[in-house]
Amino acid sequence: MKNFPLFILFYFIIFLSQSEEELEYKIPDSWQWKKTKQDIKNQVETTVSKNIIFPKYLSKIFGTKKEVIGEKIEFVLPQNFSRYFHIIEKTRRKNFQWLKDYVNSISPKPPSEILPWHENLSVSKEEYEEILLLWKQRKLFFHSRVLLSLKENADFTWKIRSSGTSFSNFIYDPDKDIFASPSGTLVRKEDFVADNLNALGKWKGHWWSLKKESSLGTRIEDIAIGGSEDNKYIYLVHKQSDFYIEPDSYFSKVSIIRIPIQDRDK
Repeated sequence: MKNFPLFILFYFIIFLSQSEEELEYKIPDSWQWKKTKQDIKNQVETTVSKNIIFPKYLSKIFGTKKEVIGEKIEFVLPQNFSRYFHIIEKTRRKNFQWLKDYVNSISPKPPSEILPWHENLSVSKEEYEEILLLWKQRKLFFHSRVLLSLKENADFTWKIRSSGTSFSNFIYDPDKDIFASPSGTLVRKEDFVADNLNALGKWKGHWWSLKKESSLGTRIEDIAIGGSEDNKYIYLVHKQSDFYIEPDSYFSKVSIIRIPIQDRDK
């Protein structure tokens, strides 16, 4: 298999075998939701500083606070949505170069998007409409709460700290407008506006990306910060995709944190 960005969509497969109940009840019953949330809220409020000036992109996440409570979320797709992946695989085998060019021309926005129908896809327009209806049935599920904190370093860069997520691996440099990760430097891409073909639905934001080639294969890493169309949520997205030459395989992991704006600004 050759390497190309299309397979960033394939991380959804891991959710197809999981029921809604399995994802919905990942939080241990021993957690006291109301009490824990209030404890964290009090901790956040005691660290508020009215004189903090954050870089404009990070201020979308934190507002005027050093710490905010976010929600880690996951997706569940209908069981029959696997038809989509079969179509993509069939097209890849039949016309790889066209599919690669088609995906590159679209440049799917984070965290992932379903491709618009094209006559060269190995499916009729009518059948594809059925798949789009299935796509609309995707669901977002709350997984766990995440406490995000922001720290300014001595060199005037900024670090997001969070327990149990990948975001703690990144440092933002506002002068260069880049994120530094263990893999390298994520540079700014054009701001994006995503429609309902995006996994998060309609949202828009800012996007940083890295593409790194090695003897093992290709790594693509993305960070996106933006807001939902209804202005209810801020999204913080990290995605890392690895395409290995030998063996011919693919691996992807995604972290999505949703921050309710109403709670952030309290």
